[in-house]
Amino acid sequence: GGATRNYIGRLNQDGTVDAAFNPGANNNVSALLVQPDGAVLAGGTFTTVDGAPRNYIARLKQDGTLDSNFNPGANSFVSALALQSDGALLAGGNFTALGGGTGTTARNKIGRLNPDGLLDQTINLGINNLVYAIVVQPDGKFLIGGSFTTVLGQTRNRIARINSDGTL
Repeated sequence: GGATRNYIGRLNQDGTVDAAFNPGANNNVSALLVQPDGAVLAGGTFTTVDGAPRNYIARLKQDGTLDSNFNPGANSFVSALALQSDGALLAGGNFTALGGGTGTTARNKIGRLNPDGLLDQTINLGINNLVYAIVVQPDGKFLIGGSFTTVLGQTRNRIARINSDGTL
């Protein structure tokens, strides 16, 4: 619409640019998810959003400003996001560490974050290659897709179904 936006913007229902929503990122945004409260979760290759450090994952308030209370961070890009019914967030990508603002806890390619952005310690799938897609099913199980060939040490060629407790 002629308005400058750095990697992320929002359109009104009529297709015009929402002039108030302009958080700006310093690199690509490859995953977006709108939470029930209107907050927007973003994943990508960025390291700053709205002028503040955010390593590859961020949450924006409904008005487009950065949620300063949410800063899990990862040590490489996030390419997939999915929301579970309890409000927890599944994040997938190329990272080997997640949480702590910069990615401080080992999590290979996928991890689960509590609604407040803190790392959930119960799920650690140990995937050997990229996760590009995550879909939560109505029964709480979730599907993952990517270029991986193992999940939890078991052969799973590019697709796997995970129980809500983190088992295959």
